[in-house]
Amino acid sequence: MNYNVLHHAGVDFDRGRVTIDSFPQYAAAYLKKLSHKTKYMVFQMGFNWGGDKTKPLVPLNEDAEKVRFVAAILRKSGWFIQNVFTVRYPEDFSYYAIDNGIIQILNEESEQQKEMLEKYYSQYQPNWFSEFYRRPLFYAVSKNYL
Repeated sequence: MNYNVLHHAGVDFDRGRVTIDSFPQYAAAYLKKLSHKTKYMVFQMGFNWGGDKTKPLVPLNEDAEKVRFVAAILRKSGWFIQNVFTVRYPEDFSYYAIDNGIIQILNEESEQQKEMLEKYYSQYQPNWFSEFYRRPLFYAVSKNYL
C-alpha cells in the first residue's frame, strides 16, 4: 500500500532534484522503480506540491483532472490501472469504485477521459469534501508482471 508523500518531493526531500513543473517526470521515475519490485500497488497522493495549498499540482476543485493526472503518471511508469476509488457525497464517507468503462480509457491516452470523468463527478458533490477526501485511490498492477 502506497499512501504516498510523493507530492512533497522537491520540498521536504530531494530538494534541487525536482520542481513543481518536473514533478510528473520525477513521480513516473519513482513509480517505475516500484513497478520492478512489486506486482500490485494501492496508490494515493496529495495534490499540493510540498503540502503548500498555494502550489497545487492539480487545483482542489478539479477532481476529474486529479484522476487523469495520476493515471498519466501510472501509465508512463509501467502500471496498469485495475480500479480507482473515490468518495461520493451524499452517500457516505466510503470509497466507491469508478465505472469500468472509465477505467479502460484511463489505461490509454484518450480524449474521452476528461468528458467521462467530468460526467462521473457531476453525479456527486465533491466540493463538499475537504482535500483529503478528494484524493482518488488507485489499485494497479505492474506491467512487468502481466
